[in-house]
Amino acid sequence: MWAAWGILIFHLSAFEHSLTNMRRSSIARQGRTTLSLLFLVPYATFVAIKSCNAEQLVICVVVGVIYGAAIQSNLAMKTFSMIAKMFPKPSSTPIRSQILDLCVSISSYDNNVQQIIDRKKRLFFMLNKEQQNNCVQTYRRLLENHELQKKNSEFLELIKDSAVEQFDIGKLELMGKDQNTSVRAANEIIEHLVRDWSQDEKARKELFEPILKHCKNKKRVLVPGCGLGKLAYEVAALEGVENVDAIEFNAPMYFVANNRQLLQVLDKSTLYPNLFKFSNWRNGADQLEGVTLDLSAALTPKPDAGQVEVVYQDFLKMKTENYYDCLASLFFIDTAQNIFEYIDQIRRQLKKGGVWVNYGPLQYGTAAYAELSADELFEYIESSGWKIVERWTGTNRYNGSEKSMLHTAYGIIGFACIKE
Repeated sequence: MWAAWGILIFHLSAFEHSLTNMRRSSIARQGRTTLSLLFLVPYATFVAIKSCNAEQLVICVVVGVIYGAAIQSNLAMKTFSMIAKMFPKPSSTPIRSQILDLCVSISSYDNNVQQIIDRKKRLFFMLNKEQQNNCVQTYRRLLENHELQKKNSEFLELIKDSAVEQFDIGKLELMGKDQNTSVRAANEIIEHLVRDWSQDEKARKELFEPILKHCKNKKRVLVPGCGLGKLAYEVAALEGVENVDAIEFNAPMYFVANNRQLLQVLDKSTLYPNLFKFSNWRNGADQLEGVTLDLSAALTPKPDAGQVEVVYQDFLKMKTENYYDCLASLFFIDTAQNIFEYIDQIRRQLKKGGVWVNYGPLQYGTAAYAELSADELFEYIESSGWKIVERWTGTNRYNGSEKSMLHTAYGIIGFACIKE
């Protein structure tokens, strides 16, 4: 009898330990913990309240060992996922579905990183001993990379925790999603935060300045495709700007940009955006370089700054007309499937005499109805009731470290035009 109660206490303490670590654990471990709650603890309780002899005690221990081994298997994980899919899910919306995908991507981050690091290690040890000794520093950098990935993971968990709470996402719901999700969504959040909110202003200044000069003294400004909102806050800080509506139709970007409490948590955090980029470094230490975020423009704007409202919205479905004094589009118009619809919608949003200022590439998507060249774009704009008052060109390194030997850069066009 006492032995049975001992087994119960052991299982309950193990279960409590699992719960304590659940928030930082993988989906698989969360699944095993959930199944422990559903089956193991009630079973142990049943055994405890029955008087058991030595034979029953042995059977209980054997069953526990078999159970412990079984729940570690891939088959068990597939079973957990099937069980999760049987439970009814909360009503879903497009934004919630995208946020759920982000949470699964973040949950998969540690496992994906581990697989990458393990593969790198296996390849390294295919070198002979002499070759290994000649690149000890390379191996040490790999180990340090792994440690820094854990810091990125901790940062991403803050975002996931906030999303789970705000959208009431349950653990079984997470388990019901594909467990082989890539970390692309998680990495995009890191890359966009670094691009929009890093303390290094140099690259952004080159992009923003040509736009900002056309937004001064415009009371109402629309910023479609605002991403994480940095441009919108820069516009709001300009003289004479009273209101800035920042539109974003990517749910994870909107969620972060519009979550003040989360931004407060993320402010002054250090991210490591180059950890998945193992090649093309002049100096190995540059791959491990951290970038500190500065979200003060969003959290503590100037007293006289205009009001910024971040809205989850399909730009083409906006109902306002003749409302804005200025529209600022950055890396935006080439995201259109039908660029003519974008230009016509921009025209509808602006008052007569309103200014549209644009800066960005013409890197159309794979399903664009028409891929206009710059001269064809200008021809259509001028023929549809606009007066182009300025044109310029530039080059922008869209992503990656300036210290890398490999750069992805766009040739970009800028223009400002007035609605006649």
